[in-house]
Amino acid sequence: MDSCLPEREKLTARLQHALHPVSKPPLDGALNWEDIGPIFEMQNEPDAQFQWREAGVLIGLVARPDDVYVLLTKRTESLRQHSGQVSFPGGARDATDPNIVYTALREVHEEIGIPSRQISVVGYLDRFATISHYLVTPVIAWIDAGYSYRLNPAEVSDVFELPLSFLLDDENVFHTPMSFNGHTRDIPEYKPYGELPFRVWGATAAMLQQLKKAILTGAL
Repeated sequence: MDSCLPEREKLTARLQHALHPVSKPPLDGALNWEDIGPIFEMQNEPDAQFQWREAGVLIGLVARPDDVYVLLTKRTESLRQHSGQVSFPGGARDATDPNIVYTALREVHEEIGIPSRQISVVGYLDRFATISHYLVTPVIAWIDAGYSYRLNPAEVSDVFELPLSFLLDDENVFHTPMSFNGHTRDIPEYKPYGELPFRVWGATAAMLQQLKKAILTGAL
């Protein structure tokens, strides 16, 4: 772990320059509003009357001797929404949640059992609007390399890590056109990694692309 500390510190400094700071989560608009707004016949900002629901996900970084890894989960097949898909741990903000970081950390603990004391928040990416009517705030954080997890089988069937070097390589991502409500968008998807059979696509892949931009360019 000690050999990873300089790289972790450098990456943290780069991310802090690019991300929304912890004290100022993004509150307006969404990164992909130009793409998703027309689907719901909204041309500008998300319409509060449309019943968008706020959500938070944790994009957890894990520093290991060979690389930095991103933690991902696979949702169970029995869930009503996004069943069987690869995602970040997270979910809808409850009325009693004081802020979006609390939401993300609460969901991480509920879904995979990692306590908040093992997580250090760095900042936020721009919000992301989904076709399931969520406005998602991606919370970027470091997770202690020695973490252990406990799956909630009602929500998560697996947890795994992908190396950042794989996710940053343009050769490993492609785009597929997808239609919804008569509108066609290009949906990002990552190629399978090694023997990993899971498909990483859609909103999860799009947020990973946004993280990639923040790391490589130092801006959102």
